[in-house]
Amino acid sequence: MRCFLTFVLILAFSFPCLAQKGGKTEGQREGGGRSGIMEALELTPTQREEFMQLRREFRLKDSVNFANLNRLRGELLDESAKSVVDTAQINKIAYEISQVHLTLSLNMSKNVRKVKEILTNEQFERFIEHRKNRNHRNFAKKRGENKQNQ
Repeated sequence: MRCFLTFVLILAFSFPCLAQKGGKTEGQREGGGRSGIMEALELTPTQREEFMQLRREFRLKDSVNFANLNRLRGELLDESAKSVVDTAQINKIAYEISQVHLTLSLNMSKNVRKVKEILTNEQFERFIEHRKNRNHRNFAKKRGENKQNQ
């Protein structure tokens, strides 16, 4: 089981790298993605570069946290699948997951404040609305809702 999870994690981290080699430039994604938000915000070339730089810094800074989160989720799954469950170990892993989530949330909040500095008030309002809608779409997608039910 652990070998399978390791394989899945390797694929998960390799996929974005492989996808970038498909001829897309940074900021482009099928179905809009990052380029969609930048088009919706009508960024100037300077704003666009600053926006992309903030994204790169955030991604680089939090890559370790995302890797830890995936590792901890795997450990939680492994522990939960045992025939004799160690509740203390599950609680420990759950606490560690909560600490990583806290760190990611704080870092995201700092990043949003940095984004606010480079956008106009109108652009920032659109940015926040886009983020809220994106999170709603992702949540609905995970629950299996289709677009008509949203």
